[in-house]
Amino acid sequence: MYYIEDFFENINALGISVIKFGFDESDKIYQSLLKVFFYKQSHCITNHNKDIPLNNFFDESVVGVHLPNISSKRNFFLQKFPIAGKCYFMFEREVNHNIILFENYENLSLVLENSYNFNFYIFSSEYNFILGWDTHEVLYGGGLASKWVSDIQKEWLAKL
Repeated sequence: MYYIEDFFENINALGISVIKFGFDESDKIYQSLLKVFFYKQSHCITNHNKDIPLNNFFDESVVGVHLPNISSKRNFFLQKFPIAGKCYFMFEREVNHNIILFENYENLSLVLENSYNFNFYIFSSEYNFILGWDTHEVLYGGGLASKWVSDIQKEWLAKL
């Protein structure tokens, strides 16, 4: 997928160091994440139809907001998350299985601001928040991120 190559090219061009977990370690992290923000029918999540984005399996604790016409202006919301410290990043699992650890959110934000538009997920090692972005201009937030997402929606809609 061109956008995955572009994402990693941006990491290299920006001189950002990341840890890219292999299949087994990524799967352990993923399984822990599933227990917190997703419906508990694990077979639906782990063996889901590859045409269905993972965000369709978020449980009711995750807020999703539509941000019309924001795709080309994703830096509007990317710069607003108060994320301190390390964070995990992942693509949709069917396009890339590896989970990536960034030393800080600022570096991840820089990479995403310079990348194509694609579905992605950001979460903490404590699993106290998850952010999801869908190319249909829907931003998802669970845990601490629920309020962030709601606040961003209000601010974005006020600008329209």
